[in-house]
Amino acid sequence: MEGVLRPLGGLMYRLGNNFNWNQIKINLQGDYTMNNLKFYLIDKDKIELIKPLWVELNRYHQAKSIYFEEDFSRNTFENRIRKLNRAESLLRIEVVEDITKEELVAYSISSVSSKKIGEIDSIYVKKEYRRMNLGDRLMKGALRWLAEEKVDSKKIAVAYGNEEVWKFYVKYGFKPRITILED
Repeated sequence: MEGVLRPLGGLMYRLGNNFNWNQIKINLQGDYTMNNLKFYLIDKDKIELIKPLWVELNRYHQAKSIYFEEDFSRNTFENRIRKLNRAESLLRIEVVEDITKEELVAYSISSVSSKKIGEIDSIYVKKEYRRMNLGDRLMKGALRWLAEEKVDSKKIAVAYGNEEVWKFYVKYGFKPRITILED
């Protein structure tokens, strides 16, 4: 059998036979560090920490957008945070920090509405940190939290022009349901 199954932060990971468990440090809050990358939750009042990453994601959507690049250019972090705050939803914000650079390199925001609808609101990994399974770990953490909150349904909104991410979300059971056309 290739690798072994081990628990890590409430999840089971299949690890290669040469995996060094000394590379991982876990504390009682569920934060963990692996290969100079620290995963941890931040409170809503610290959301400003993700602004540079959110701005990168918004620019990415602006470049990909075929019809609504103007909307993305007008979209600001502050407006997005106001919308999240007005929604009166429970929020979960997880970040990944490269501790050698003291820089955030990835994040996810998930929410649960008063109607028990769970949403992956935003997930982003800096380009140079992709293909390291950070997105997978962020998704699994968000989905685990949504399950703990006993949501009735889960959703993710994908901007038109960014359909290439569908294959990532399909791995977690999400499928395209409807397409909304706007003017």
